[in-house]
Amino acid sequence: MRIFKNKRAVSPVVGVILMVAITIVLAATIYIWISSMSNPQATTPSISFRGQVKEDSNNGYYIELTVISVQGSAKWEDLKIQYDSGSGFTDAKVYKDTNQSETPSGIIEAGQTVYIYDSNRSTFESGTITVRIIHTPSNSVIYENTFQVPSS
Repeated sequence: MRIFKNKRAVSPVVGVILMVAITIVLAATIYIWISSMSNPQATTPSISFRGQVKEDSNNGYYIELTVISVQGSAKWEDLKIQYDSGSGFTDAKVYKDTNQSETPSGIIEAGQTVYIYDSNRSTFESGTITVRIIHTPSNSVIYENTFQVPSS
């Protein structure tokens, strides 16, 4: 007595479904593999700053930040500089000079100095000011420091 009269191993419908499923899984795997190679994650630079509170000629205060060292490559345009004087972080006004005439741009290099003012382009009032610098491509905080502004 013969048990198997039909010599086909799988029905044509099941075979087609298996081939389509294998093709979809293979295409998804290749897509993920290629996507990970072509879209590298932003690397966070390591930048050291020295900050201090300075008094201007009108008895107001600003924060002077000097770049001490840079490891990796970063541009000033990639940084978001914020301050908090007690009511939450706000974007600061940052300039290359105390005349507030030009914002920093280009590659960040050791020895460069920037001047930080509040969001209204004015000097800080007395109290505690926390400055935070965020590298926006990697969304990483690369600097945070608290300064004490003296009373006038």
